[in-house]
Amino acid sequence: MTAHAALRNAERMPARVGARRPAVWLVAGNLAFNVLGLATGPILARALGPSGRGTLTAILVPLFLASWVFALGLPSFARFSAARDRRPRTLAATLGALSLVSGVVAFAAAPAIASALAEGRGVVHDFLLVGFAFLPVLIFGNVTMSLLAGLELWRLTVAAQLLPPVTTLLGLLVLWGTGELTVSTAAAVSVGGQLLIFLPAAVALRRSGGGFRFEGRLARRALGFGLRAWPGQLSSLANARLDQLLMIPLVDPADLGLYVVAFTVSTGPAVLGRGLALALGPRISRGQVDLARTGARVLIPVVLGATALIAAITPIALPLLFGEDFEPAVPLALILLGAAIPYQGSIFLGEALSASGRPGQFAMGHIVAFMVTLPGLLVLLPTLGVYGAALVSVAAYLAQFLYVIVAAHRHFGGAYSDFLLPRRADLGVIRSALPGRLGGGRAEGRR
Repeated sequence: MTAHAALRNAERMPARVGARRPAVWLVAGNLAFNVLGLATGPILARALGPSGRGTLTAILVPLFLASWVFALGLPSFARFSAARDRRPRTLAATLGALSLVSGVVAFAAAPAIASALAEGRGVVHDFLLVGFAFLPVLIFGNVTMSLLAGLELWRLTVAAQLLPPVTTLLGLLVLWGTGELTVSTAAAVSVGGQLLIFLPAAVALRRSGGGFRFEGRLARRALGFGLRAWPGQLSSLANARLDQLLMIPLVDPADLGLYVVAFTVSTGPAVLGRGLALALGPRISRGQVDLARTGARVLIPVVLGATALIAAITPIALPLLFGEDFEPAVPLALILLGAAIPYQGSIFLGEALSASGRPGQFAMGHIVAFMVTLPGLLVLLPTLGVYGAALVSVAAYLAQFLYVIVAAHRHFGGAYSDFLLPRRADLGVIRSALPGRLGGGRAEGRR
């Protein structure tokens, strides 16, 4: 059976074994995504060592950042518009054309970017040039992922999330087993795996109605909405990856490799906030704003517990998984875990604000964090190195959370305790708010 046929059959499956709860699937999908990251991490760490792992990061991080920087906020509009307008083919055609134009413009900057970051490493320079050539495809992949979430096609959303890392993991295992896993082959497999993100969207678009046509009015709306969300997304990217980007020319590749492993471990709690935001976002878009307060009350204590558990096992698990050469990454991982709690709260409440038509508020939260991140990195990275970068992350995400919760309080109403203190009935409210079936948005999308 082909991958396309398997995805089509999966979308037709009846609701069984937990398929009645999208949040369960989305959290499980995020959990599987992080587990896959933890699986590829040890393979790369043991095959490449700290220095090789840092060199690979010098290739992948700029490409990841570029695919979002040059997306111009279009993924946010895709999720917002798909949830309200239900015209996926027109939306895909219009945003696809905008993605192509943006990617082509970005490719013009590729030689300068590659030369600045390569630091004389030919493999970094060459792969950055090749990766930027694929930038229109990578940008549109981010758009289609958001489109699926806006349509509430949860099985396909999870499939789009997992296909690239599953393919990458399988490719890395083959290379590792044959002794061919190098920085070059790892970069090729990682970039190539991202192309599979389109298969789930192809299934959804094939089943939807309407024609594929570009609409100038929709394009103007998309750019207007996207550009309002774009500063926040840029700041979010800077908060998440600017530290690694600045480390490429400023620190030894081995230190960067240690930091990347610590960052991978610290992303464990990320499965919770993103999954809940994806599940509830379309409902909040349609006016169920109470879910923003209830979701935050459910999320925060769960993130606290998950973070404490990961922190407890990290001193033993990290060297065991990644190898003794990466044991110095343990303190870094523990510091970065401290950023997980405010970050997940910010992600959920910020996505709720965007879903209710206020992307600018989420954007400002990221900008506040960026105002801490940039000067903090400029001061602490040269003096404290990777430890300074980890401390800046904690401070930046705490500042972001404080801003976002104030914005959410003003927009959604209620007291601050309504966002922070859990109540006995909260889980029942969340369960009843979700669609009856994981793919419950499918029929609605065809009306």
